[in-house]
Amino acid sequence: MVVDDHPLMRVGIGAIINARKDMSVVAQAGTGEEALELYRRHKPDITLMDLRLPGPMSGVEAITAIRAIEPRSRFIVVTTYDGDEDIHRALEAGAQGYVIKGMPYQTLVDALLRVHGGGRFLPPPVARALASRVPDSDLSAREQEVLQLMAGGNSNKQIASVLGITEATVKPSGTLCRKIAKKINHPSQFDSAKPEPIATPSNSECAASPVSTE
Repeated sequence: MVVDDHPLMRVGIGAIINARKDMSVVAQAGTGEEALELYRRHKPDITLMDLRLPGPMSGVEAITAIRAIEPRSRFIVVTTYDGDEDIHRALEAGAQGYVIKGMPYQTLVDALLRVHGGGRFLPPPVARALASRVPDSDLSAREQEVLQLMAGGNSNKQIASVLGITEATVKPSGTLCRKIAKKINHPSQFDSAKPEPIATPSNSECAASPVSTE
Protein backbone atom coordinates (compact mmCIF):
# COMPACT_ATOMS: atom_id res chain seq x y z
CA MET A 1 0.00 0.00 0.00
CA VAL A 2 1.26 3.48 -0.87
CA VAL A 3 0.32 6.30 1.51
CA ASP A 4 1.11 9.83 0.35
CA ASP A 5 -0.97 13.00 0.07
CA HIS A 6 0.41 13.81 -3.39
CA PRO A 7 -1.38 11.85 -6.18
CA LEU A 8 1.58 12.15 -8.54
CA MET A 9 3.89 10.63 -5.94
CA ARG A 10 1.49 7.73 -5.36
CA VAL A 11 1.23 7.11 -9.10
CA GLY A 12 5.00 7.31 -9.56
CA ILE A 13 5.76 4.89 -6.74
CA GLY A 14 3.00 2.61 -7.96
CA ALA A 15 4.50 2.57 -11.45
CA ILE A 16 7.91 1.54 -10.09
CA ILE A 17 6.40 -1.29 -8.07
CA ASN A 18 3.92 -2.54 -10.67
CA ALA A 19 6.67 -2.67 -13.30
CA ARG A 20 8.11 -5.64 -11.42
CA LYS A 21 6.69 -9.14 -11.73
CA ASP A 22 7.23 -9.91 -8.03
CA MET A 23 5.42 -6.86 -6.61
CA SER A 24 2.08 -5.12 -6.92
CA VAL A 25 0.30 -2.17 -5.36
CA VAL A 26 -3.00 -3.23 -3.84
CA ALA A 27 -4.18 0.16 -2.52
CA GLN A 28 -3.33 3.86 -2.31
CA ALA A 29 -4.22 6.32 0.43
CA GLY A 30 -3.88 10.07 0.83
CA THR A 31 -4.45 10.38 4.58
CA GLY A 32 -3.65 8.43 7.72
CA GLU A 33 -7.29 7.69 8.34
CA GLU A 34 -7.72 6.30 4.84
CA ALA A 35 -4.55 4.22 5.28
CA LEU A 36 -5.96 2.64 8.43
CA GLU A 37 -9.22 1.78 6.68
CA LEU A 38 -7.51 0.35 3.60
CA TYR A 39 -5.05 -1.64 5.68
CA ARG A 40 -7.93 -3.42 7.41
CA ARG A 41 -9.41 -4.21 4.01
CA HIS A 42 -6.31 -5.33 2.09
CA LYS A 43 -3.73 -6.41 4.71
CA PRO A 44 -0.69 -5.56 2.55
CA ASP A 45 2.67 -7.21 3.14
CA ILE A 46 4.34 -3.78 3.27
CA THR A 47 3.00 -0.23 3.58
CA LEU A 48 4.98 2.70 2.18
CA MET A 49 4.20 5.64 4.45
CA ASP A 50 4.86 9.37 4.12
CA LEU A 51 5.37 11.13 7.45
CA ARG A 52 3.58 14.40 6.70
CA LEU A 53 -0.07 13.73 5.92
CA PRO A 54 -3.06 16.11 5.97
CA GLY A 55 -5.68 15.80 8.67
CA PRO A 56 -5.46 14.81 12.31
CA MET A 57 -3.44 11.59 11.78
CA SER A 58 0.24 11.88 10.82
CA GLY A 59 2.24 9.14 9.17
CA VAL A 60 3.80 8.12 12.48
CA GLU A 61 0.37 8.01 14.11
CA ALA A 62 -0.95 5.91 11.24
CA ILE A 63 1.89 3.42 11.69
CA THR A 64 1.15 3.23 15.41
CA ALA A 65 -2.58 2.73 14.81
CA ILE A 66 -2.07 -0.01 12.24
CA ARG A 67 0.49 -1.85 14.36
CA ALA A 68 -1.99 -1.74 17.25
CA ILE A 69 -4.36 -3.91 15.21
CA GLU A 70 -1.65 -5.94 13.44
CA PRO A 71 1.71 -6.01 15.29
CA ARG A 72 3.35 -7.92 12.41
CA SER A 73 2.62 -5.19 9.86
CA ARG A 74 5.64 -3.84 8.01
CA PHE A 75 6.37 -0.25 7.04
CA ILE A 76 8.87 1.66 4.97
CA VAL A 77 8.81 5.42 5.45
CA VAL A 78 9.15 7.27 2.14
CA THR A 79 9.56 10.96 2.86
CA THR A 80 11.44 14.17 2.09
CA TYR A 81 12.44 14.50 5.75
CA ASP A 82 15.76 13.11 6.93
CA GLY A 83 16.22 14.79 10.31
CA ASP A 84 17.29 12.45 13.10
CA GLU A 85 14.15 13.15 15.12
CA ASP A 86 11.92 12.14 12.20
CA ILE A 87 13.93 8.96 11.77
CA HIS A 88 13.67 8.05 15.43
CA ARG A 89 9.97 8.78 15.62
CA ALA A 90 9.35 6.54 12.61
CA LEU A 91 11.51 3.70 13.96
CA GLU A 92 9.98 4.03 17.40
CA ALA A 93 6.51 3.70 15.85
CA GLY A 94 7.61 0.44 14.21
CA ALA A 95 8.92 1.25 10.72
CA GLN A 96 11.45 -1.26 9.36
CA GLY A 97 12.79 0.97 6.59
CA TYR A 98 13.33 4.64 5.79
CA VAL A 99 13.83 6.03 2.29
CA ILE A 100 14.27 9.67 1.22
CA LYS A 101 12.19 10.62 -1.83
CA GLY A 102 15.14 12.11 -3.70
CA MET A 103 17.00 8.79 -3.73
CA PRO A 104 17.23 6.58 -6.87
CA TYR A 105 14.18 4.38 -7.47
CA GLN A 106 16.34 1.27 -7.07
CA THR A 107 16.81 2.27 -3.44
CA LEU A 108 13.07 1.86 -2.93
CA VAL A 109 13.12 -1.55 -4.61
CA ASP A 110 16.05 -2.63 -2.44
CA ALA A 111 14.18 -1.46 0.65
CA LEU A 112 11.09 -3.45 -0.30
CA LEU A 113 13.07 -6.63 -0.86
CA ARG A 114 15.03 -6.20 2.37
CA VAL A 115 12.02 -5.50 4.57
CA HIS A 116 9.94 -8.22 2.91
CA GLY A 117 12.75 -10.63 3.72
CA GLY A 118 12.57 -9.80 7.43
CA GLY A 119 15.36 -7.23 7.62
CA ARG A 120 15.67 -3.50 8.07
CA PHE A 121 16.65 -0.91 5.48
CA LEU A 122 18.38 2.35 6.38
CA PRO A 123 20.42 3.94 3.56
CA PRO A 124 23.81 5.44 4.54
CA PRO A 125 22.60 9.06 5.11
CA VAL A 126 19.81 7.83 7.35
CA ALA A 127 22.07 5.35 9.16
CA ARG A 128 24.58 8.14 9.83
CA ALA A 129 21.87 10.35 11.29
CA LEU A 130 20.74 7.45 13.48
CA ALA A 131 24.25 6.68 14.69
CA SER A 132 24.96 10.34 15.44
CA ARG A 133 22.09 10.37 17.92
CA VAL A 134 24.30 8.67 20.50
CA PRO A 135 27.95 9.71 20.97
CA ASP A 136 30.30 6.82 20.22
CA SER A 137 31.84 7.16 23.67
CA ASP A 138 28.51 6.15 25.21
CA LEU A 139 28.56 2.77 23.48
CA SER A 140 31.02 -0.07 23.87
CA ALA A 141 32.84 -1.37 20.80
CA ARG A 142 30.52 -4.40 20.62
CA GLU A 143 27.43 -2.21 21.05
CA GLN A 144 28.63 0.02 18.19
CA GLU A 145 29.08 -3.07 16.02
CA VAL A 146 25.55 -4.24 16.76
CA LEU A 147 24.08 -0.79 16.07
CA GLN A 148 25.95 -0.50 12.76
CA LEU A 149 24.80 -3.94 11.63
CA MET A 150 21.21 -3.13 12.62
CA ALA A 151 21.41 0.15 10.72
CA GLY A 152 22.65 -1.86 7.74
CA GLY A 153 19.40 -3.82 7.70
CA ASN A 154 20.70 -7.13 9.04
CA SER A 155 18.37 -9.51 10.85
CA ASN A 156 19.06 -10.75 14.38
CA LYS A 157 20.31 -14.07 12.99
CA GLN A 158 22.68 -12.34 10.57
CA ILE A 159 24.06 -10.04 13.27
CA ALA A 160 24.65 -12.98 15.59
CA SER A 161 26.44 -14.90 12.83
CA VAL A 162 28.72 -11.97 11.92
CA LEU A 163 29.66 -11.26 15.54
CA GLY A 164 29.84 -14.89 16.67
CA ILE A 165 27.25 -14.46 19.44
CA THR A 166 23.91 -16.08 20.15
CA GLU A 167 20.80 -14.79 18.42
CA ALA A 168 19.08 -14.45 21.80
CA THR A 169 21.65 -11.81 22.79
CA VAL A 170 20.72 -9.67 19.79
CA LYS A 171 16.93 -9.92 20.11
CA PRO A 172 15.05 -6.92 21.53
CA SER A 173 14.91 -8.63 24.92
CA GLY A 174 18.59 -9.63 24.77
CA THR A 175 21.41 -8.14 26.83
CA LEU A 176 23.08 -6.10 24.08
CA CYS A 177 19.91 -4.58 22.67
CA ARG A 178 18.64 -3.67 26.12
CA LYS A 179 21.91 -1.88 26.89
CA ILE A 180 21.87 0.01 23.58
CA ALA A 181 18.20 0.87 23.94
CA LYS A 182 18.79 2.26 27.43
CA LYS A 183 21.57 4.52 26.17
CA ILE A 184 19.59 5.71 23.16
CA ASN A 185 16.41 5.97 25.22
CA HIS A 186 14.29 4.56 22.39
CA PRO A 187 13.86 0.87 23.28
CA SER A 188 11.01 0.14 20.88
CA GLN A 189 13.06 0.99 17.80
CA PHE A 190 14.77 -2.38 18.19
CA ASP A 191 11.48 -4.21 17.72
CA SER A 192 11.87 -3.66 13.99
CA ALA A 193 15.13 -5.61 13.95
CA LYS A 194 13.26 -8.75 14.90
CA PRO A 195 12.20 -10.73 11.82
CA GLU A 196 8.47 -11.35 11.90
CA PRO A 197 6.61 -13.95 9.83
CA ILE A 198 4.50 -12.66 6.95
CA ALA A 199 2.34 -14.30 4.35
CA THR A 200 5.36 -15.54 2.39
CA PRO A 201 8.52 -17.25 3.71
CA SER A 202 10.65 -14.82 5.73
CA ASN A 203 14.15 -14.80 4.28
CA SER A 204 16.49 -12.33 2.63
CA GLU A 205 16.27 -13.98 -0.78
CA CYS A 206 12.73 -12.88 -1.56
CA ALA A 207 12.94 -11.77 -5.17
CA ALA A 208 10.85 -14.74 -6.23
CA SER A 209 8.15 -14.03 -3.63
CA PRO A 210 5.25 -11.69 -4.39
CA VAL A 211 5.27 -8.44 -2.45
CA SER A 212 1.94 -6.70 -2.06
CA THR A 213 2.86 -3.08 -1.36
CA GLU A 214 -0.10 -0.92 -0.51
